[in-house]
Formats: sequence, structure tokens, C-alpha cells
Amino acid sequence: MKAIFRSFLTILGIISLSTHAGIRPSFGLEECAWSATDIVVATKGDEIDGVVKVLEVWKGALHVGDMISVPDLASFKNKDARLIHDPPFLEKKPNAPAQYVTCTRMILFLKKKANAANAAKGADQPHDSWEGASFWKQISVSVVWVEGKQTYTFQQLINPGPSELVAHGDDEKAIKDSVLKLKKVQDELAKASAIIDKSKRAELLRPLTQSEIYMVKQAAFAELKNCGEEAMPTLRKMLADPKLLSLHEDVIDVLQEVGGVKVGGELSAILQGELKFWRATGPKLKTGWWNESTDVDPLRSRYGKALHSLYALKKIRFAGCKSVVTEFRDFWRSLPQLEDKSGLNQMSEECDNVLQSLP
Repeated sequence: MKAIFRSFLTILGIISLSTHAGIRPSFGLEECAWSATDIVVATKGDEIDGVVKVLEVWKGALHVGDMISVPDLASFKNKDARLIHDPPFLEKKPNAPAQYVTCTRMILFLKKKANAANAAKGADQPHDSWEGASFWKQISVSVVWVEGKQTYTFQQLINPGPSELVAHGDDEKAIKDSVLKLKKVQDELAKASAIIDKSKRAELLRPLTQSEIYMVKQAAFAELKNCGEEAMPTLRKMLADPKLLSLHEDVIDVLQEVGGVKVGGELSAILQGELKFWRATGPKLKTGWWNESTDVDPLRSRYGKALHSLYALKKIRFAGCKSVVTEFRDFWRSLPQLEDKSGLNQMSEECDNVLQSLP
């Protein structure tokens, strides 16, 4: 639920902006594969100077045999920068020799580096210049080093603690399979987004909103929003499907964006339905139900659906919702297991916010 729990990537982005945070850069396969315009397997030349030769192309317009410049890779010329670390708490073998990655085989997740300043001066560019595609904008977490059957990436395994080069969980084949799977879905998203008929586009986007890949799901919902009112029939189908309950709060967000005050009656009806559900379910719950380990996800989804209905009603300031919002608030506050001061009382507080926003 977005209201109380943020996605890992969102938390990562917010925390990384804090000067007091302990979060350090870590490689993320899905994030890098999504952001990269080009993904290649490459090898260094006679020395590690940032110029590499492309051995395989997994994504993008580069070709096998191309020589490309990735200037930041030159930072690994120093052998100490390529030291492989043991995982924390692993008992180390006495007198075990230090191990290093060689850069003879690397999977690179790249974006074209801007050379506008050099181009303006007429500077000669012997190679295309590239940089890491990671969210962190660092090459160290945009590379998978391959040494035989083992792969290595930079990870922060302990927080607070450094980002270190450690063994990665997947071998090269598994990483390639994951990259190609995501690329296929990304291509499907691009194909759907190019459909001129917005109603048809929305229908093609519907299955993509159910992707297990966070970036695909969020991009599909963003594109649904771009379909405008033509997306409303698709959104209504999704709200009518109980199997998509975990997506309903996202659907409601988009419905409000594209429908505005026109969907005020629908949103009020949704909240009325949620009131009926909680009237039947709430009295059976115990205080602290939110953190129980069994069968709590559907309840969290219902909570999110009701809460996002309130968010939407507040944004459009739909006067016709006053009665149901008041009824929902009063019922919620009547049960201590719902009006839990540890955070669930956010629901009744949002009811107050909606009522205060009404004209």
C-alpha cells in the first residue's frame, strides 16, 4: 500500500538524497536493465583505460566488434579497486590469497554520454562515449564482472557500511535471461504506447499493469493516464475484477486524474462498497491485525482502495460525497482495531481532510 509503505525504489531514492543517510550505491539488475539504452558484454584492451571492445549485444544499436569509450571504467585500472570482498560474517580461510576481477569480461549497462561541449568545439571523438545507466549514475553499479562461471557486482551488504565488490547470486546466463525478458516487456510497452487509438492503447496496456516488474507496472499506469478519458472503460473493467484488488488503488488514482469531477459519483460508490466491507470485517479483527503474517494482504489492499478513494475525492472536491465520507469516518472511529493510533487512524483523518476540502 502506497499510503503507508513505499516501494523499495522510492525509499531508496528519497534516502539517497539525505546527507545523513547510510545508503550506499548497489547494483540492481532490473533497474539497470530498464534504464540502459544499451547493454553489452565487453572486454578491456591491453590495459584498463576506459576503452572496451563489444563482444555481445543484448540491447541497443551497438555491434559486435565496436570499440566504445566508457571513461569511468578507467578508475578500475588500480588493482585495489577490483578487490573481491568476502560476504560479511563469512569465516575467512587463513592465508587465503586476495582475489580481483580482471575486466576481461564485463556486462555493461550503458547510456550515451553527452559530448555536446566537445562537439561544439569540433573536438575529435575516436569512440562513442558512454556512462553507467544506474539510478546512482555511477559506473561501479552499472557493471557485472564475469570471471568464469562466477559474477560480481558492487553491493552494500551492511548499512551503515561500504559498497563492495562481492559475488552476485546469478550466473551470466541467468542475468542474460532476465535482461532479455525485461527487454521483451519493455518493447511490448513501447508498442502499446505507440497505438494512436487511445481506447485500444488502454486495453493493450491493461495486462502490463499486472507485471511483477515494478518499473513496467508504473510505466504502464503512467501511459494509461496519457490515454485520458478513453482509458475509463478499461479502468472500470479493472475495478470490477476482484483478482486485481492489489492494483485498485493505482487504478483509482488514474481514474481520478483522467475523469476529474465526472467520476465523483463512482468514487463515492466505491467508498460506499468499502464501508460495507469494513462493517462486515472490522468487528472480527483484533488490534494489530495489520502486522499479522497470514491473509493480511487482501485487507491491506482494501485499506488502500478506501484510502485512495478518499485521496481522489479530496482532489476533485466532490460535494456529493459528504454523506458517505461522514458515515465511513464515524464507523471507522467506532472500532479501536480500525482507529489504531499506530497508523491506521490515517483513514479517519483523511475523511476529515475530505470533508474540510468540500465547497
